[in-house]
Amino acid sequence: MCKFYRYLSYRIYTRLQYKKDPCPVMTTALLFYILHLVQFTGLTCIFPFLLLPVMDVTTQYICVIAFFTLHVLIWNRKRVEKCVEEFKDELAEKKRKRTILILTYCFGSFIITTILFFNT
Repeated sequence: MCKFYRYLSYRIYTRLQYKKDPCPVMTTALLFYILHLVQFTGLTCIFPFLLLPVMDVTTQYICVIAFFTLHVLIWNRKRVEKCVEEFKDELAEKKRKRTILILTYCFGSFIITTILFFNT
């Protein structure tokens, strides 16, 4: 997993722990799933052949469920706790810069996908 995603999972997980989320690992997986689903939607606006138009609705639902299951399997507690251990002693200046990068990435994904979706 690249450093950016490790850091992003660290920030989401620690924020959820701070807010006393009952299951922060599952919520982290759900947030990554939503973000990646939005990005995939943006890609399908640019490259419509990614939609695989020959698939029926049932197959599309199965693909969405499989995609979510994959996220749940990837974001397990041990992996997220390794990320927390890696970044727990970060400096305030780096944290501020990385926060700006994370917000740009997340909001940029939603904004670009929205623009692409409504312009197609």
